[in-house]
Amino acid sequence: MWGRTFQQLEFKPIELADIIMYASEAAGLKLSIQVAQMIFEASGGDFRLVKRTLVGLAQAAGANNTTTVSEEMVRIVIKSGFTGR
Repeated sequence: MWGRTFQQLEFKPIELADIIMYASEAAGLKLSIQVAQMIFEASGGDFRLVKRTLVGLAQAAGANNTTTVSEEMVRIVIKSGFTGR
Protein backbone atom coordinates (compact mmCIF):
# COMPACT_ATOMS: atom_id res chain seq x y z
CA MET A 1 0.00 0.00 0.00
CA TRP A 2 2.72 2.50 0.92
CA GLY A 3 4.38 2.07 -2.48
CA ARG A 4 1.19 3.32 -4.14
CA THR A 5 0.87 6.62 -2.31
CA PHE A 6 2.40 9.93 -3.27
CA GLN A 7 2.92 11.00 0.32
CA GLN A 8 2.19 9.71 3.77
CA LEU A 9 -1.08 10.97 5.22
CA GLU A 10 -2.09 11.02 8.84
CA PHE A 11 -5.77 10.38 9.43
CA LYS A 12 -7.31 12.64 12.05
CA PRO A 13 -10.79 12.65 13.57
CA ILE A 14 -13.47 14.47 11.62
CA GLU A 15 -14.22 17.93 13.02
CA LEU A 16 -17.56 19.52 13.94
CA ALA A 17 -17.60 21.77 10.88
CA ASP A 18 -16.99 18.72 8.69
CA ILE A 19 -19.89 16.85 10.30
CA ILE A 20 -22.24 19.79 9.77
CA MET A 21 -21.16 20.25 6.15
CA TYR A 22 -21.26 16.53 5.34
CA ALA A 23 -24.77 16.19 6.81
CA SER A 24 -25.93 19.13 4.72
CA GLU A 25 -24.27 18.11 1.46
CA ALA A 26 -24.85 14.34 1.64
CA ALA A 27 -28.27 14.17 3.25
CA GLY A 28 -29.71 17.69 3.22
CA LEU A 29 -29.81 17.70 7.03
CA LYS A 30 -29.45 20.80 9.19
CA LEU A 31 -27.39 20.27 12.34
CA SER A 32 -26.76 22.66 15.19
CA ILE A 33 -23.33 22.77 16.79
CA GLN A 34 -24.77 20.94 19.82
CA VAL A 35 -26.12 18.14 17.61
CA ALA A 36 -22.81 17.88 15.74
CA GLN A 37 -21.01 17.69 19.10
CA MET A 38 -23.25 14.80 20.18
CA ILE A 39 -22.47 12.95 16.94
CA PHE A 40 -18.76 13.65 17.34
CA GLU A 41 -18.71 12.36 20.91
CA ALA A 42 -20.66 9.22 20.03
CA SER A 43 -18.42 8.45 17.05
CA GLY A 44 -15.10 9.51 18.50
CA GLY A 45 -14.56 11.44 15.27
CA ASP A 46 -14.51 8.24 13.20
CA PHE A 47 -15.91 9.17 9.77
CA ARG A 48 -17.35 5.69 9.20
CA LEU A 49 -19.38 5.97 12.41
CA VAL A 50 -20.42 9.55 11.60
CA LYS A 51 -21.70 8.36 8.23
CA ARG A 52 -23.60 5.47 9.82
CA THR A 53 -25.17 7.84 12.36
CA LEU A 54 -26.20 10.25 9.61
CA VAL A 55 -27.92 7.41 7.75
CA GLY A 56 -30.03 6.79 10.86
CA LEU A 57 -30.68 10.51 11.27
CA ALA A 58 -31.75 10.84 7.63
CA GLN A 59 -34.27 8.05 8.23
CA ALA A 60 -35.51 9.67 11.44
CA ALA A 61 -35.77 13.09 9.80
CA GLY A 62 -37.68 11.60 6.88
CA ALA A 63 -40.09 9.86 9.24
CA ASN A 64 -40.68 13.21 10.96
CA ASN A 65 -40.95 15.11 7.67
CA THR A 66 -38.14 17.52 8.59
CA THR A 67 -34.57 18.31 7.60
CA THR A 68 -33.61 19.77 10.98
CA VAL A 69 -32.08 17.24 13.36
CA SER A 70 -32.99 17.62 17.02
CA GLU A 71 -30.94 16.52 20.01
CA GLU A 72 -33.68 13.97 20.81
CA MET A 73 -33.34 12.43 17.34
CA VAL A 74 -29.59 12.06 17.88
CA ARG A 75 -30.15 10.43 21.29
CA ILE A 76 -32.55 7.91 19.75
CA VAL A 77 -30.25 7.09 16.83
CA ILE A 78 -27.23 6.72 19.10
CA LYS A 79 -29.18 4.55 21.54
CA SER A 80 -30.41 2.35 18.69
CA GLY A 81 -26.81 1.47 17.86
CA PHE A 82 -26.23 3.29 14.59
CA THR A 83 -22.85 4.49 15.89
CA GLY A 84 -21.56 0.98 16.36
CA ARG A 85 -20.58 1.68 19.98
